[in-house]
Amino acid sequence: MIIVVAKSILMRIIILIIFTGLLLPIITTPATVHAASGAISCEFSGGNSFSFGSLSIGSTATTTASAKYTCHLQDYTPGVNHYANICLSSEDAPPFKMQSNGDSEGNVYTLLFRVYNLSDPAQELQQNDNLMQQTIMLNTDNTTVGGTFNLRGVVPAGQNDIPAYSYYNYSMTMRIRWNTETSTDALASCQSGQAQNSVTNGGNTQSSASVSDSCAIQSVTNLDFGLLEASTLRQQTTKASAQIQARCPLGTAFSLGIDNGSHANGNSRQMCNGNNRCLNYTLWQDSSASMPWGNTANVDRVDVSSASGSAQSFVVYGEVPSGQAVNGDGIFSDDVVITLTY
Repeated sequence: MIIVVAKSILMRIIILIIFTGLLLPIITTPATVHAASGAISCEFSGGNSFSFGSLSIGSTATTTASAKYTCHLQDYTPGVNHYANICLSSEDAPPFKMQSNGDSEGNVYTLLFRVYNLSDPAQELQQNDNLMQQTIMLNTDNTTVGGTFNLRGVVPAGQNDIPAYSYYNYSMTMRIRWNTETSTDALASCQSGQAQNSVTNGGNTQSSASVSDSCAIQSVTNLDFGLLEASTLRQQTTKASAQIQARCPLGTAFSLGIDNGSHANGNSRQMCNGNNRCLNYTLWQDSSASMPWGNTANVDRVDVSSASGSAQSFVVYGEVPSGQAVNGDGIFSDDVVITLTY
């Protein structure tokens, strides 16, 4: 049986970057006083849950979900627009928990996951800090207005100490808070800690995952050669390293192979920029660059036996050979496919 897991290793080289700036005068304007806004009422109106599907012990998984809401004015003044900042938070602190049903001895196990803003992957769903924010306008005709928070759920890799079971969270509670004004300039942000009112979804968000005991590539770090100058590339070999983390059940023999990448020239790996200017690079199993890392069985794959059933780390050593003339600058990159065979 062969599992092929595509992971992107970003080989990044920036030859030259020049920034120029223009200092502009700072112009200030007098503050404007805005009229008080009318009250609004909001509620959760639906959405979907986090279904992570099947994953191997210790591996990562991602999925998407949503939280929908609707709002309407309670204090309506014809001809006056009202604006609202809608703020999403959780009643529990991350990481969130999915739990197994009890086994024959009554033991219950926990699988952790985190939730992020789909449009801003760095923003995590929290209890009271860094709340997710959307701004809506409630029309002068008093129409009900709705919105959707699109979310990304992530099961972090490395949870190796849990058994193969199904895991659930049946009652994840989210909260929306809001502030209203007749001008967006006067609106209090979600980060201000202010809220005119709030409501929860009653714990109606669910999550699920099925964990199996099989082989998986759990994570791959980027192979980054950093910021280089053309003279450096001509005169010396540049080195960097990345890491692959993989896991197989106890006693399983497996191998790891790496293909020649998306810009290969025959058997030579290449990184290329947006103008199709390329640099040769090589991947090795050892720091002395004596054993190449490829994807041919019994030749240049890494052969392993899982002695403990725990996750194992493997270092990928990369080199950009010297003597290369660079005709172009920018970010040079390549994507390679890592194959786990067992």
